[in-house]
Formats: sequence, structure tokens, C-alpha cells
Amino acid sequence: MWGVHTRGVANVDGKGSLSILRRPWCGRGPGAPLGLLFLLLVQTVAASIVQGATTRSQTLTIVVSAINELAVSGVVAPLVVSTVPAPGSEPSAATDSSTAYSLTTNSSTPKAVTAVLNQNMPAGVTLSIALQSPPGSSPGDVALSTTAQNVLTGVSQTVGSSRSISYTLSALVAAGVVSATSRTVTLTLQ
Repeated sequence: MWGVHTRGVANVDGKGSLSILRRPWCGRGPGAPLGLLFLLLVQTVAASIVQGATTRSQTLTIVVSAINELAVSGVVAPLVVSTVPAPGSEPSAATDSSTAYSLTTNSSTPKAVTAVLNQNMPAGVTLSIALQSPPGSSPGDVALSTTAQNVLTGVSQTVGSSRSISYTLSALVAAGVVSATSRTVTLTLQ
């Protein structure tokens, strides 16, 4: 075995029998250089494995920035007020709930979603919005104007995905006939 020799040694036990014990070669004879070389190689490999274990450290800088994102999806169908529930009553409101919003905020300080129109509605005509909760708390239908108003409050460290937006258009008889016109509603998470 790799130049390691064994040499027999006689042993007489107390009963008078003779047995031959085998013991590893101890460094004498023609195989000595190979045996010694093998032992040195094993010792060197073992020492390098033990000494090769090193530890290194790295310092990292971590940052979690403020995240306050709001998105809307879908297209609002035309809102048309054209019927009354019964003669002698005001016209029925038109509604649309085909659009949605999604938001993400990691702020521990409660945020609000506000809504504002790009221009006021004609006299006697009201456009209202309601955002589905959670996240946050919704006051229900909020009549829109050119002044920003809270439509969702108490939003903090949350994710809300595909929550419905409902629009309601109502008109009094006193509004008369209003030709097709458009308004832009801007939602802001602040």
C-alpha cells in the first residue's frame, strides 16, 4: 500500500502458542522514502485544509426609500342621465364601477387619497366618486369639485390591488339639457 511495508513480529502468548502480528513499517528498508513521502503528503494536505479556512467580512449599506404609488386602470363609460324612476321625481343617477385603483405605501404615517376635477360641473349636475376600501377608510360618495377632497383616509403600510372606483352622475331637472362634455378626475396619494 503506497510503499508502506509491514513486518511480522513474533508473539508468544501465555499458552505457549506463537502468532505473527503485523505492524506498520517504521522507516527502515528500501521502501522508507516512499512511505515517508506519503506521510508528509497527508500531513501537508491536512494542514493546508485546516489553515485554508479564512473569514472575510463585508459592510453593506441598505436603504428602503419611501414608497407611495397609486395607479388607476380601465376607462369610464359615458355617464348619461336619461330616465326618471317615476313621473314627478328627479332624474335617476347614472353610475359606473368599471374602473379600479391600486396603491402601495410603506409609510407609517397615515396617507390619504384625494380627488379633484379639472373644472367644476355645470349648475345642477353633480359628479361623485367612491373608492372601495380597504385599504384605509372610505367616506362613501364624495361630490367632486375643483377643490381636492379626501376620498380615502388612514392609508398606511399597505398594498391594495384592483379596488373598485365608482362614479355617480346626478342631475336635477333644473340643470336642463347638458350637451356631451368631459371632466378629468385626478387622484393623488398624499
